[in-house]
Amino acid sequence: MSSTTPDSPVGFPQVAAALAAVDVELRAAAAEATWVIVAGHYPVRSAAEHGDTLQLARLLLPLLRGRGVDAYACGHDHTLQALEDTPTGLRFVVSGNGAEPRGNPNRETSSRRIGFPHAGAKVTGALQEYPGLIDHPDSDTNLAFSSLENGFAVHVVGPESMFTELRGRGGSSLYSMEQAPRAKCAAADVADCPLYDVEAEREKAAAAAQALADDRRSQMPFAS
Repeated sequence: MSSTTPDSPVGFPQVAAALAAVDVELRAAAAEATWVIVAGHYPVRSAAEHGDTLQLARLLLPLLRGRGVDAYACGHDHTLQALEDTPTGLRFVVSGNGAEPRGNPNRETSSRRIGFPHAGAKVTGALQEYPGLIDHPDSDTNLAFSSLENGFAVHVVGPESMFTELRGRGGSSLYSMEQAPRAKCAAADVADCPLYDVEAEREKAAAAAQALADDRRSQMPFAS
């Protein structure tokens, strides 16, 4: 999906076929698995140099949300990151810094968009972290952790929880998180899954809240 343009006459049939094949696998997994973890090279969400892969965020993310995928693990960006899709709890783990960190440890400043520091932010080297990040620009994505340190990700999956740890050089723990499995949806059409269209669900929730507020307001006595 990353090598073609989804809206082009040539690219779209290829992308549509790939998405359909992915959804067949996700539906089968959702029907029988407690945990569904998808791995790919390119990130769906990333707050580092390359940022989101827009085609994946637009076309694949609804499938991941709808089918109840628990985590999407990837590399590509030479960082360690932990992000969360706040409407659904889907986790994004970026672990692409096993060998080459981005950013020159011999330079005092860098304008690279690692963790979206402001241009010219002082970088003390490849181990520099940005705990006070500006955050991921998408309002539905929470960036929990980002680091330039060389390292890797560890996932321990159990019946009721999955433990993920980002480790640095020598195996030192940099960040860890634990999550419960998401509800799965194996409907024939993914569009029938409750969380497939998050925006539609958000609009329905807002409408329900507004209706409740209107009902309560209509029962209140008028102030004299």
